[in-house]
Amino acid sequence: MKYETRVWRPFQRDAYHWAWYEEKLSGIIKELGREIRYCHQRICRGYCDHDIFSIYDWFLGIMPSMLEEFRDNLHGCPDVPGQVSHRVFLDDADKDTESIKAWTAILDKMVFLLKEADENTCGRKNQYEEAFHNASREFEEKYGEWGEKLLTPKEQDDMKNNRGQRIYFPGDVEEYKELSDQYMEEERVIAAYRRDCKDEALKLFSEWFFDLWD
Repeated sequence: MKYETRVWRPFQRDAYHWAWYEEKLSGIIKELGREIRYCHQRICRGYCDHDIFSIYDWFLGIMPSMLEEFRDNLHGCPDVPGQVSHRVFLDDADKDTESIKAWTAILDKMVFLLKEADENTCGRKNQYEEAFHNASREFEEKYGEWGEKLLTPKEQDDMKNNRGQRIYFPGDVEEYKELSDQYMEEERVIAAYRRDCKDEALKLFSEWFFDLWD
């Protein structure tokens, strides 16, 4: 994706930079038309085609910020999960109570878990990432982008006869296999952690869903 953020915002500089780079003036005109269409869709239906492209990205990209703003401007808190009744505060002094502290802690946890569920904001990073990327660049220099220099004579004949091409990755070469295995295992662990955070966040979201008003 060309945007710095996964949540679409109109008239971002990067979008027009790439439009000019790829198609010059016609690209700028197309991008402007697309953005006007997206703005119209947001106004009329509350979401645009770009949001639909990846709903989970949109949700993770926007919901933590919404919850943070909601938390920072509270005027009350729920008495019981799922009940419509709220305890409303008439002045700031009333906010320094155990009830509001407990409600704020719940919202903080929801925000934290949703951010951890997002690979772009997750606090856990792959400790092998830099070493693996360096190895990948070295692999490409030695064997080609897709390991073309590793192709056997039969695989080369198959490629010439349009039977497809075998693609090699760093893990297919003995000198990079251990590092590749370590990197992929760490990726699996982090992915599992992010799924657990998502599940816990949505469980809280479901429990307190009807209390997310103020």
